[in-house]
Amino acid sequence: DPFGMGVVLFKEGLDKLKDQIRVVHNVDKTTHGYDDWMLVPDESVNKKCTVGVELVSRKLQGEEGIAEVEEVIGEVSNVPGVCAGPSCGLHVHMSCVGWSNEEVRNAVVAFMYYEDLMDGWLPHHRKGDRNRYARSNRVSCKAGFEEVLSMDVSTTEGLNAFVLTATPPLTPVPRSLRYHKLNLAHVMDTTPTTASRRFEFRSHPSTPDVRAVTMWIAFLDAFTTAGRDFTLTPPPPETPFAFLQSRGFPHEPFEEFYTEIRREIERKGPDPEAPAWWDRDAVRYMAK
Repeated sequence: DPFGMGVVLFKEGLDKLKDQIRVVHNVDKTTHGYDDWMLVPDESVNKKCTVGVELVSRKLQGEEGIAEVEEVIGEVSNVPGVCAGPSCGLHVHMSCVGWSNEEVRNAVVAFMYYEDLMDGWLPHHRKGDRNRYARSNRVSCKAGFEEVLSMDVSTTEGLNAFVLTATPPLTPVPRSLRYHKLNLAHVMDTTPTTASRRFEFRSHPSTPDVRAVTMWIAFLDAFTTAGRDFTLTPPPPETPFAFLQSRGFPHEPFEEFYTEIRREIERKGPDPEAPAWWDRDAVRYMAK
C-alpha cells in the first residue's frame, strides 16, 4: 500500500539543507498534492537560533519508496547541524484505500493490542501516555478489546463511532483527536474508495538515521496488512513478531532490530541525560 512520512528535525539555518535535498520549502501541501518532498516550518520545536522543520515526503510505495526514503534521509543525515531531539517525532502515513471498514477496525485493534509491547522500542518520554502529541490509544480507549472489535462499522456512521471510541478527543487540548500514537482522523467520514483514507502513526521519535526510519516504515507496512484479519479467537500470538509470523510475513529482521533497541533502552533507563538512541552517533547499530 502507498505510504508517506514526515520527520521533525532541528536545523541551524535552512539554506544548505534546502540545497542538498530535493524539497520545496514552505509550500502549500494541498496545492502540490504530495508530489514533492517538502520542508515545512514546525514552530513546536523552535528554540532560540535553532529552527524546527518537518521534512514531508511525497506519496511513496513499495521497495522503490523505501529506497527513496533511504536516499533522502541519507542526504539529510550528512547536512551539518541537522539533529533530532526529544520534542521531535516521526510521522508515518499508511494508506488503507480499498480496505473494508471491518479491515480498518481490525488493524486498529491489532495496534492497540500490541501497543504496550511496541512501547518497549520507544524512549522513556514516548512510552505509555507521556507524550501530549502521541497519546496512548490503549489509555484513551475506555472500552475493552472485545467491545471495540465487535463494533458495527458497516456504515460511515458506525466507523466514525469506532474512531471516536479508539481515539476520543482529549479536551481541552486542541486537535487532540489527532494526537494519538495511531491517529485515525483521516479515517473519519471515509469509505473504502476515499483517496485520502489512511492511518498516521505518531509514536516513533524523530531521527536522521536511515535504518531506524526504514525499519519502522517496513514494519508498519507488514503489521497493518497482517492486522486486516486480526481476531481475538483464538488468542493472538504473544508478540507482534509472532503475529507477523502467524500471518506469513517475514519477522526476523524486525525482531532482531527492535530487540536490540529495547535492550539498549532498558540499559540506559529513564535518565533524561542519557544519550538518546535515536541520535545517529549514540549507539553502534545506527546507519553507517
